[in-house]
Amino acid sequence: GMTQYSSNSDFTFEDESLQLTSMGYNADFEANPEGWTTGPDQGVQPLIANWAHDNQENNVLPQGCGAGDWCWGTDFENPDYTASLPDGEFNMVLTSVSFFVHPGKADMTFKSFHSFFYREAGTNQYYYDDCAYVAVQNSTNNQDFQNAVFAPIDVGATTGVSSGDGLHQLGTATNQVPTNRCNYLGSNGPQAGDYVLAGNGTTSANSPNGWSDIKIDLSSHAGRYVKLVFVHEVNDRSGSFPVEMMNAGWYIDGVRVGDPLPAQGHVTMSSFAPQVSGQAGFPDGYGLLNLELRKSSSADFGVDILDAGTGNVVIDRNGDPMSNLQGSLIELWDINADDYPLIDLKFTFGSGSARLSTPILYGFHL
Repeated sequence: GMTQYSSNSDFTFEDESLQLTSMGYNADFEANPEGWTTGPDQGVQPLIANWAHDNQENNVLPQGCGAGDWCWGTDFENPDYTASLPDGEFNMVLTSVSFFVHPGKADMTFKSFHSFFYREAGTNQYYYDDCAYVAVQNSTNNQDFQNAVFAPIDVGATTGVSSGDGLHQLGTATNQVPTNRCNYLGSNGPQAGDYVLAGNGTTSANSPNGWSDIKIDLSSHAGRYVKLVFVHEVNDRSGSFPVEMMNAGWYIDGVRVGDPLPAQGHVTMSSFAPQVSGQAGFPDGYGLLNLELRKSSSADFGVDILDAGTGNVVIDRNGDPMSNLQGSLIELWDINADDYPLIDLKFTFGSGSARLSTPILYGFHL
């Protein structure tokens, strides 16, 4: 039969699956880690730390993740990441899947929670030894990627943290991030004067939950494929005491580059006839609708059963409208096949309140 889309541009057909799409990349990490990968574990057994995909039912984040129940973070096990590592220099690295940055759609935003080791350098003077930032690898062919290059934070557009309050400049003075410490990427990394995440990121502007919205301009990578690289640098403490005893590490959530997903879209497939068994004792009718569906708790998916002749919602034998049916196994025995000799299936996809997550329909069987 025919397939009709609410808008062709709202759906993708890759890999023989059906899902919402936009001129952007969106990830909320609710269904799975979204294909993101971690660098090697840091430290020496048993003291090791690394990025992990976990949920908010832990003792680190006071009010959970930034967009839903699941996020990425550098230490869900311990309320203080410095207790999970021996003294030394370590770099925890998280890399996204690759995606295309559309020209004019290069604004990046993500939710960030951080609390890092820093030490006193005199009265109201500090050194912010540990730092975090985003770098980008780009590629023209989605296969050969350049080395990661620091992506400057748009301080003016970022909310929650600000200059001197969760965001600090690299430099050699006090109240800065020592230039020779935030150096994992060398000349490709942040340089003197650049802002990075440092110190305690829970501020008066984002209290009490501590999450900030970080903005980064990726227009220098527009028209290319990119991978986002999230780097948390941990440095030698050399016996110094932290200013604050509990430092949770770095947590990120709700990553978007470019456009959000469409809030909602639908696909209508027509027309389906009832099964005729032709055998005594076996009922004729529409039977079971079996969906191969993957969706996170943040996304929405519903099925409407329509009268193929009129387009109206089917009313079953019990007088109930067969609208916004949920689940991956839907019973259609209660449709009177004499009243409805042909039906259409309307699948409605929703990307959730944050427009970050799409259901994926791999197929169905009636």
